[in-house]
Amino acid sequence: MKMGNDNSRSTRDMRPATSTPRTPMPDAPELERRFTKVLASMDLPPDKARVLKSYEDEKKWDLICDQEKVVAKEPPSYYINKIHKLIDPTGTTKRQRKKLLDHSTQIVRELEISLRTNHIQWVREFLGEENNGLDVLIDYLHYLQIAMTREDSMEDLLTAKPSTARHKSLHASHTRDDVHVCIMCLRAIMNHQYGFNLVINHSSAINMIALSLNHKSHRTKTLVLELLAAVCLVQGGHEIILKAFDHFKEVSQESQRFEKLMEYFRKYEDTNIDIMVACMQFINIVVHSVDDMNYRVHLQYEFTQLGLDEFLMRLKRTESEKLSLQINAYLDNKFDVAQLLEDAETKHVALERSEERRVGKECRSRWSPYH
Repeated sequence: MKMGNDNSRSTRDMRPATSTPRTPMPDAPELERRFTKVLASMDLPPDKARVLKSYEDEKKWDLICDQEKVVAKEPPSYYINKIHKLIDPTGTTKRQRKKLLDHSTQIVRELEISLRTNHIQWVREFLGEENNGLDVLIDYLHYLQIAMTREDSMEDLLTAKPSTARHKSLHASHTRDDVHVCIMCLRAIMNHQYGFNLVINHSSAINMIALSLNHKSHRTKTLVLELLAAVCLVQGGHEIILKAFDHFKEVSQESQRFEKLMEYFRKYEDTNIDIMVACMQFINIVVHSVDDMNYRVHLQYEFTQLGLDEFLMRLKRTESEKLSLQINAYLDNKFDVAQLLEDAETKHVALERSEERRVGKECRSRWSPYH
């Protein structure tokens, strides 16, 4: 899962501590000591830490220099206060509220950059008890999703004055942009082991991420599916994801779980290929990461009932190599339920006959001395 884009670092949000040129690389023991310290401060998951450890010395030194010269422009409390005001503008003037709304996406985007590029100490402070940054982000995402639902339901009814329609359209655009950047903030938090654990153990974080699949942007949907797939792979994550889709079904009034995912296959000619790849990857993980064969068959059947098998047969000759890879992975690992039932029946009959033969043999051996 791709976790952030290093090329988008904002000079507004981060500034170098000094303007001095890069110092010469120290000897090997000192380089390793400082690199270990930097690596610890980044609090990366083990797989990502292993990648950085494999760097050559020059690249390690570049990373050390980059990390040591970065200083946060704003403390975590700055963003917490701004988001609180976006959720509840009580005590602000009409002009202040308008200015805040106009700059909401910029505020959340700068927060995402801070979460992604600052030291882990800054992230821990944002998430700590004093700021409760994760709760604040989830509250804002929930607030945005309610607003987005209302705006979507009104979109076809904008037959008022053109200026009014334009104002509502701009507001809806802000809301959708903020949802996407909120998900990016959560991705940045989950890039740290500490943050990842907080997110998956939060009472509603995964539910809110899953509900963002209702967003209209293919970029947002793809990002959401990638995050959910990552959660599904960790210990206990599979159950969390299934519960999140149970919640999605209830909130979105689906008749069956995972209906939303089938929309992308039902209209595959008009669906962005990246969403379909992310969706198939997610389905592969949900179905095939389970050890219990009976449970796997149950999950597989759930998707069969939604029409997935028929959709995949139509898409088998897709020109997208990435999508083809995911489709083939699903089909190659798919259980033939009919064959399993036939094998089970054959086994059952064989066991019954074996038992009959065993009982008959015992009877004959028991009565034979009296004959």
